[in-house]
Amino acid sequence: MSMHIFFSHGKESGPNGIKIQQLSALLRERGLTSESLDYTDTFDPAVRAARLVSRVRAFTDTNPGAGWALAGSSMGGAVSLLALRDLQPALKPAGLFLMAPAVFMPGYETEPLPEISCPVSLIHGWQDEIIPPENAIRFARLFPKHTRLMLLPSGHTLNEVLPDVKHFFLRFLDDVCPGRS
Repeated sequence: MSMHIFFSHGKESGPNGIKIQQLSALLRERGLTSESLDYTDTFDPAVRAARLVSRVRAFTDTNPGAGWALAGSSMGGAVSLLALRDLQPALKPAGLFLMAPAVFMPGYETEPLPEISCPVSLIHGWQDEIIPPENAIRFARLFPKHTRLMLLPSGHTLNEVLPDVKHFFLRFLDDVCPGRS
């Protein structure tokens, strides 16, 4: 099965951050494709989500039957959830990969959360100084049948545990496109 991943970066990072570069390399090794949207012109989550929705719709229109998934870091995780709310029920992702997502945070109106019926992998740092790990736990408790949660000894960027992030991402890929390892 072909799979295309849409990466959404965090508030103050960019489309070519270290995590996105490393995870994109893993996708290429598996013969999978990805793109990282550039949101550096706006801090507005709704504007970012609308851009993601538009891009996903364009992709699915030109690639009918292709699998796709959303991956977001920090604000990009909230943007992925906001976009999912607008995409469903017509378009459903194969999965969600969320890294320290800005859920249950003021200014990131992710509630009501979208219906989630696909695999979700959520990775968060215990020492996250921006988004409390309790928010990730709360999210996972809302979707226990679909969410795999990994909490690591890390701060918000997760850069110090990048090998673990990559391992968790490979496990996510096994969930959303089996047989592509």
